[in-house]
Amino acid sequence: MLLTSRPGYAPAFAERPFHTRLALGTLSSADSLGLAAALLGAGVLGPPVQALVLDKAEGNPFFLEELVRSLVETGALRREGETLTLAVEADRVVVPDTVQDVLAARLERLAEPARAMLQTAAVIGREFTRRLLDRVVDAPERIEQWLSELKGLDLVHDKSRFPEVVHVFKHALVQEVAYASLGADRRRALHGRVGAALEALHADRVAEHAGALAHHFLGAEDWPRALAYLLRAAERATGAFATREALALYDEALAAAERQPGGADTAAAMAIHEAKAALYIVVSEFERSRVEADRMRALAHQAGDRAREGAALAAIAWASTWHRDLDGAVAHARRAIEVAAPVGAETALARAHFTIGWVRGVTGGLDEARQEIGKALAASRSARDFVHQSLALSAAGLVKSWEGEFGEAARLQAEGLDIAREHALLLPLLFSFFLHGLTLTGKGEYARALATFEEGLALAEKLGDETIHHRLLNCLGWLHIELGQLERAFELNRQSAEVGRRRNDPGTRPNAELNLGDIFLARGDLAQAAEMFDSVAAFARAPTGSEWMRFRYSIHLHASLGELALARGDMVRAREHAEQCLEAATRTTSRKNLVKGWRLTGEIATAARRWDDAEAALRQALAIAERIGNPPQLWQTHAALARLHAARGRSADTHAARAAARAVLERTKAALPDDALRAAFERAPAIRRVYLA
Repeated sequence: MLLTSRPGYAPAFAERPFHTRLALGTLSSADSLGLAAALLGAGVLGPPVQALVLDKAEGNPFFLEELVRSLVETGALRREGETLTLAVEADRVVVPDTVQDVLAARLERLAEPARAMLQTAAVIGREFTRRLLDRVVDAPERIEQWLSELKGLDLVHDKSRFPEVVHVFKHALVQEVAYASLGADRRRALHGRVGAALEALHADRVAEHAGALAHHFLGAEDWPRALAYLLRAAERATGAFATREALALYDEALAAAERQPGGADTAAAMAIHEAKAALYIVVSEFERSRVEADRMRALAHQAGDRAREGAALAAIAWASTWHRDLDGAVAHARRAIEVAAPVGAETALARAHFTIGWVRGVTGGLDEARQEIGKALAASRSARDFVHQSLALSAAGLVKSWEGEFGEAARLQAEGLDIAREHALLLPLLFSFFLHGLTLTGKGEYARALATFEEGLALAEKLGDETIHHRLLNCLGWLHIELGQLERAFELNRQSAEVGRRRNDPGTRPNAELNLGDIFLARGDLAQAAEMFDSVAAFARAPTGSEWMRFRYSIHLHASLGELALARGDMVRAREHAEQCLEAATRTTSRKNLVKGWRLTGEIATAARRWDDAEAALRQALAIAERIGNPPQLWQTHAALARLHAARGRSADTHAARAAARAVLERTKAALPDDALRAAFERAPAIRRVYLA
């Protein structure tokens, strides 16, 4: 009996869902033969059929299934009792060598109307709605007939009936082969019809379908509409934080901009380069950002567009900042101001002033930093440039935080964060989470700081950012040091230091290593602490090193080296470091570090039994600590005063100072967000010593 796909023949193709068969992966010979026999409803496969199945399908379940279908549809099999064998000589059976060829042959055997509809569906995509199909298929009244035929041949399936009818190709390869079978002219025409139908169907929400519309108008070579939808799709991807997708869409948009009917669209190309420069900053690819900004600058200069040229120069300056070319950053920013100021290009001015302010802020020029950040804030507000308004507020808060003005810093940064959230601004959000979290930690609002850092880490991981990500790890590690959770703090700072060393990052490597040194010091491991501090000192002294944050971590380093020297009993070195800490902290108005320097000075005097000097220094430290409100500086200073009073035999003063230290600790513990953190806080050795003293 000849085996064909005539009515009445019911092979077992649908008994096992395709995705289950595919999940089998590459099949063994025995499994391949077993699956083929099951699909054909045969007890035994004759040797020629077995050889054909094993030779051609090579264990691929999908290829095997399509091969079997092809053999059935071409009448190449016949049944002899319980055995299936070839109906013709083996050398006369024409079986394509690839699954794509098998599928192409199957599609060629379809009746023309059904094949044409399958090709149209392939242009729509792997999935296609009945509503869209009705709009693009000739003779829509016959769609149901053709769909039934295609479903009967297991080429398409129903996916869903609600909220609308959706069909799906059985396998991506079926769609690909059907699409490839179209001639170029028909393919372009169909893409145009599908694009126009999508526009009509979704006229009230085309932004949601911008990606699909861009795809179809690209296929139709309708370059104006392709460009418009690619730009909308890229903006939508950016707003959804899909940074890499947005970059790929902008690449396609740039190609479409160069193929516009009247010649290349220079304005669109400049906007695309500008957007890509900003996105490459987000994913920490600073040289690529600079290249994109420079391409924008060249186009703007050629077009005589001074506003965009200024914006491009400002973008080059910002990319140079993070590429560690700080002098080049300032030079490009000043050139941007020269170009943008005469034409009133306030967005470019905001970015250029902000860049100068940021560079000065991270290198210790705080007076100029304040001035430039203020100019950036004014220009960004005037231009309604929310990106640089948010960034300027965060940076202004950073300066205030450095000065120990945590309340004002938090207010400024909260405003910047609100703007970044409202407008879904990627870079400002990253900066806000980083800098606002720092201020909240300094203020002692640990629950809010934890939530802020963790939200920042989640966003940085989603975006593929490294620059802010390991800064957040470092900051979160510092927060856990303040809470006495040294194990967690160690792991976070270890990760941050590892990335900092790999990237040779002058902002995180020394800060993370300093924190690790402080953890070793707190554990009493003086040798390991010294090793970490020596590494930071060598990094700071390196002749090729960056000035980035050197002034900040150097003050921290002097304070920590002073504590290490005090622990070792080296009073001469301890005093040297205390004096250097105080000098640098005074020069930069760093009140938190002034507390550290004065407390260290008082503890050195206490060890030397110079009671009056010790009390004067510790009272100075306490006055500043009370003003800034940082809990660790406050309770540690009270505890140092308690030790001084105990050494002098002043029991009432000792009791009062210990009570004051415990009160700070109790307030801190009460504000922690959960019982586990509170319990860990109580167990911290330094904190237990205050309670047990």
